[in-house]
Amino acid sequence: MLLHQEYYTYSTLDEVAFAPENIIGLDLIYNKNKYELRFEDKYYSAMYDTNQKLANGTMNTFRNELDGYNILNWYNTYKFSDSLELGFNIQNLLGADTEYKSGYPLADRKYVLEVKINY
Repeated sequence: MLLHQEYYTYSTLDEVAFAPENIIGLDLIYNKNKYELRFEDKYYSAMYDTNQKLANGTMNTFRNELDGYNILNWYNTYKFSDSLELGFNIQNLLGADTEYKSGYPLADRKYVLEVKINY
């Protein structure tokens, strides 16, 4: 059985699936003694989702444009000693409601409690 496949060469970066043309990031960091507060903001511009379907022996490619989105994360860390650190983070602080792939929503707001032990 011979399976014929055709390949498409992407001519520009904005045509590559799940690759935004622009990613813009900004970090704001505040340190005082053993405490650190950090806000991390990232903007992902619009990107494409590619689906392929085989129909009548022909591979068809369908492209959907996904809207750009902004993600804000908040990190809060306290260093008790060189060997013990405690952190509380909120990822997707603003609860951005978007998809990184058609039908696959971005994770909702996530709360993370971290304990780091160095030995």
